[in-house]
Amino acid sequence: MKDEDAIDPEVLGQGKEKEAGALQRAPTAIELTSVEAIEKQAQMVEKYMEVQARIRRACINLTNVNDWVDQDGKPYLQWTGAAKVAGAFGVSYDTPKFADPKVETDDAGSYLNFEVQTLIRYGGRSVPEIGTATTRDSFFGVRTKKDDKGNVMKDEKGAPIKIFLPLSEIDINDIKKKALTNLLNRGLKSLLGLSFTWEEIDKASGGVISQGKCASVKHLQGAAGGKTTSAETIPVRQKIWKQIMEMSDGEESVARAKLAALTTFKGDKGMVPGKTDIALVSDAMLRHLEPNTQKAHDEWEKAINAANPPQTGAK
Repeated sequence: MKDEDAIDPEVLGQGKEKEAGALQRAPTAIELTSVEAIEKQAQMVEKYMEVQARIRRACINLTNVNDWVDQDGKPYLQWTGAAKVAGAFGVSYDTPKFADPKVETDDAGSYLNFEVQTLIRYGGRSVPEIGTATTRDSFFGVRTKKDDKGNVMKDEKGAPIKIFLPLSEIDINDIKKKALTNLLNRGLKSLLGLSFTWEEIDKASGGVISQGKCASVKHLQGAAGGKTTSAETIPVRQKIWKQIMEMSDGEESVARAKLAALTTFKGDKGMVPGKTDIALVSDAMLRHLEPNTQKAHDEWEKAINAANPPQTGAK
């Protein structure tokens, strides 16, 4: 090898130093790029959170107290409320399809499990969703055992004794409606991220909608006492019950909860639980119940007419 072809050790050392320096600087450049990307991502997430908060507030304020039920201490949005939200945000869905009900068994006997499916669409996205309900539903398939005087019977622990109704005594249409409501609720949660607490609903609505103002399933366990129906008040009771049933999508158990909410009042020793049976409402209370129910029904009817129903069919 010629002398001029020889590599100067000092030059070789400098080359290695430069190479090492470049390798040491490279991670720094990558780290800076990563930080910038993370910062942008964080800004996007914060913006999304702001938009999501506005959506949640808007959804709550599209509804009223008649659209919610306090189910075991948690807010449950009924079909009327879900339809309002879906219509306002342009959520659409294909025609729901029910599968054949499955016959299942437990210690109390046989019951039916209903499942409905559809494709729900929003903002260019579509998600397949399933809604289910069974004849063991606490609203429609369970009653409390009563004695000959109509008093609720309790077990040794003081809890009401439950009776699971036979299929012959359950309105299957109620079960299907519950499955449809669950279906649309699941779709709204998937596409709009909706899942609320009573505290959030109360705050967003400015106290207009709160746990204490909505019907509660706790009142579905029954009430004590005999019937107080007089012949003269039967037409009034029928009118009131018809209006409450309309506001409850024809679901009797929900209607009983609404009746209980409408007849609950504050007594000298605190809140007095309402009645779940229109026949148990005293004639004196009817004088207050009739105008209050009419007002609630008028507000419900106005909201239904103003809301845009969800579009059906694939786009």
